[in-house]
Amino acid sequence: MLIKTNVNKTLKGHKLLLVTPWPVPAGFAEGLKSEFPDLEVVIHLQNWDGKALPLEVLPPEMWKNVTILLTFSTLPKPEEASTLQYVQLMSAGVNHLLDNPTFKDTNVKFCSANGVHG
Repeated sequence: MLIKTNVNKTLKGHKLLLVTPWPVPAGFAEGLKSEFPDLEVVIHLQNWDGKALPLEVLPPEMWKNVTILLTFSTLPKPEEASTLQYVQLMSAGVNHLLDNPTFKDTNVKFCSANGVHG
C-alpha cells in the first residue's frame, strides 16, 4: 500500500529566523533559497562580547510568521511565537532555557547541537 503525504518541498509558508553572533557565510541565504525557493529567510546579528550570550529581546514584529528559529538563547515570548514550530539551538545544552516560558510552556520542538561541538 502506498501512502501519499503532502510534502512541502519548497517550504512554502515557512519563515526562518537566524539569530547569530556571526555573519553567515557568503552565499548561505542564497543556497537556502535555491534549495527551498518559498522559504523566507531573515538574518539578525546578535551582539556578543565573547563571554556571555545576552538574552536579547527582539521586537515583537520580528517574530511575525516565524516557523523556524536558529539561535543560542534568544526566544520570543509565547504570545509572540504563535507560528513557531521548531527551534535549532547552537548550544550543546538547554540548561540556560529551562525556565523560559517558550521552552517550558509551549509545544515548540527544540533541538540542541549536542555532539556537534568537538
